[in-house]
Amino acid sequence: MHHPDPIAVTAINLFPVKSLGGVALLQAEIDQRGLRLDRAFMVVEPDGSFLTQREIPKMALVEVKVLAFETGSIELSAPGMDPITIAGSAAETPPASVIVWGDTCQAIDQGDGAGAWLSTFLGRDCRLVRMADSHRRSVRHEGEERTIIGFQDGYPLLIISEASLRDLNERLPEPVLMNRFRPNIVIGGCRPYQEDSFKSLRIGSIRFDLLEPCARCTVTTIDQTTAGRGKEPLRTLSSYRQKDNKVLFGMNAVHRDTGVVKVGDLVEIMQ
Repeated sequence: MHHPDPIAVTAINLFPVKSLGGVALLQAEIDQRGLRLDRAFMVVEPDGSFLTQREIPKMALVEVKVLAFETGSIELSAPGMDPITIAGSAAETPPASVIVWGDTCQAIDQGDGAGAWLSTFLGRDCRLVRMADSHRRSVRHEGEERTIIGFQDGYPLLIISEASLRDLNERLPEPVLMNRFRPNIVIGGCRPYQEDSFKSLRIGSIRFDLLEPCARCTVTTIDQTTAGRGKEPLRTLSSYRQKDNKVLFGMNAVHRDTGVVKVGDLVEIMQ
């Protein structure tokens, strides 16, 4: 009798600073807002509006290292720049108001050093902020107002299967890496796009509800290693994954518990 391969977690990615480089983890703590420190920081213009690779593809080249999860201290490095350590203050006063996708959030400016470093490398005036611990930003989904997030676009977590990327890569002129799509949790052992049909999963002791497919933007067309921009994979994806003028890839999810997820954890499908 043929037993299908078990579905399991094959990668976990943390993005401490929205739109900068990601960190691959073997295990991650899931707290109230999602993966601990995920999108805890954000690059903003002096007026507080957020910046992403859409405006500045070069943001992809800034690497981020977590020095301490407890305090949220991080290190930024980039080509031609000396690395800089950011203490990760989440409680200084007064907080600044910053805006992400129309949500005004209380945030703590991380100081002139961080601002100058990013401004120098990115070639425009910007600041680094961290979401204030006290700030409660809700998930953008009806009925999820009590679920809070950091500076993610709208959901705490993004889940994609390896099989979906493989299927996409078979259609592309040149394959792309999973980092184009910035998923938090990558799963293996299922069929292409099977994640679209999963309503709920359990990984370890944590239940995840997959609420809606993720609509993809031009950040997916930026090579995360070179910051070069092209037409793919959006062009090919739009030929077979388009619905209501949105190009869909991966599933937006919310977590119903806190705890730890690890690479290798089995994924239990709950329908």
